[in-house]
Amino acid sequence: MLTALGGTIRSLMAIYAPRKALGIYLVLYILALIAVFPFIGDGLKDYIAVAGTTFFCFSVWFKENFLAHRFFAFMHQISWIIAFILLGSYGGLALISVMFFSNIIGTGRYILKQRS
Repeated sequence: MLTALGGTIRSLMAIYAPRKALGIYLVLYILALIAVFPFIGDGLKDYIAVAGTTFFCFSVWFKENFLAHRFFAFMHQISWIIAFILLGSYGGLALISVMFFSNIIGTGRYILKQRS
């Protein structure tokens, strides 16, 4: 529950907070995940989920750099696809798959635009 609350705050700060406050929050959020994980982690799927969440934090931080943002978003989505497969969550897998294909289409459009 706290991870979801932290993720919600992260997403809201990515939209509304100044960049310095966002950076401080992202560092604290990642440190909190890493500090709490040994007490609540329950195997490989949780390691992958924490890695995916960390990649998403990097993606939020690099939102002004298109390719870095898309790369970290891609790593986040791959991590969560694997985690949802291990969890057997079809709903989560469907949701993250839509995000994954959207990322691929957006990156492809950006590359094609740069070439023309």
